Amino acid sequence: MVGAARRAVFFSNLGNFLLGVLIAGVAAVVIYFLVYPYFSAWFTGGTTWTAKDFVQRDVPDQDVYFLSVDADVAGPSGYYEETTYLFIPLGQSHYGITLLGDDTVLLTKSGNLLPDLVNDYRVTGTLKDFDTIGNQIRYDIGVEYPEFRNLIYSKVLDMTDAENKGFWIAGAIACVSAALFGLYLVLRSLGRTLNGNSHPVWKNIARYNMPSKDTLRGIQAEKDSGGPTQKYGNLTLTRNWLVQRGMGNLQIARIQDIVWLYTLIQNGRYGSTYFVRAYDRHGVLLQGQVKKNDLTSSFEAIRQRVPWALAGTDKDAEKTWKKDRAEFVRQVDERKKAIESGAPSAS
Repeated sequence: MVGAARRAVFFSNLGNFLLGVLIAGVAAVVIYFLVYPYFSAWFTGGTTWTAKDFVQRDVPDQDVYFLSVDADVAGPSGYYEETTYLFIPLGQSHYGITLLGDDTVLLTKSGNLLPDLVNDYRVTGTLKDFDTIGNQIRYDIGVEYPEFRNLIYSKVLDMTDAENKGFWIAGAIACVSAALFGLYLVLRSLGRTLNGNSHPVWKNIARYNMPSKDTLRGIQAEKDSGGPTQKYGNLTLTRNWLVQRGMGNLQIARIQDIVWLYTLIQNGRYGSTYFVRAYDRHGVLLQGQVKKNDLTSSFEAIRQRVPWALAGTDKDAEKTWKKDRAEFVRQVDERKKAIESGAPSAS
């Protein structure tokens, strides 16, 4: 059992470390390639291109945020794309045409209705690749306005990024929070590795006021002695203990300390999962996943050992457990005394 606890701690720490690295890594990539360029361009005032820049500069490989362009003539194209979710329209993005000198036509995309034909009009947005719908609209505009077909720039100026600063602020906060959370998981796993006693597995075992390893050796001795031992899924029931083992988890509870016991069936898309849940007087939950055919037998095996424990779910009991666990335990202790003395319970 000591080895099982060490393996549970190892895999728990490893899982948290890898999860933290993954979360922090993904958040860092998003911050580096999206969030930082956006806010850097915003706070520095962005960049301004003239008609000559579109002709003389190479087409940028990456998005150019807060790019301002002074158009000779600008106006709506009559084309738009609609964003929907479950066939519910959420908004529209309108495409515009801006003429930059005699050699370049720049298509713009805005969440707002574009003004009618205007001269000397400044537009600001993100110079980025066309998406699938944008490419189709670009082609359709070229068909409708054949004089523009060979002049349309290969990227679109997406004004929605500049228009929706609040969305970017919320996204930046989410990315930074994710990065910090990932870093927290990494540091916590390293801390628990360096100080093994700080891991919840060892803390939960230590609630029995004796060295954790001695407690586990006692449980192992019960299993090795040939005494009554029953196994249901990841639950093991010995003479005095209920043990739940998992890849990164190990929970134990004295049989005599169990105060609440019930079954739980989780119905999912691909079938049902069956659990036996047991709470002890310290508030520790042991949740064993069992086979469907073992659900009743595993529940009854534990219930017969603790007939005073609350069996099943009860709204009043749930309320008491959440708000006043001491009262819940007191009522169970009264039932236990009544059963052991042969007197009827007052609760």
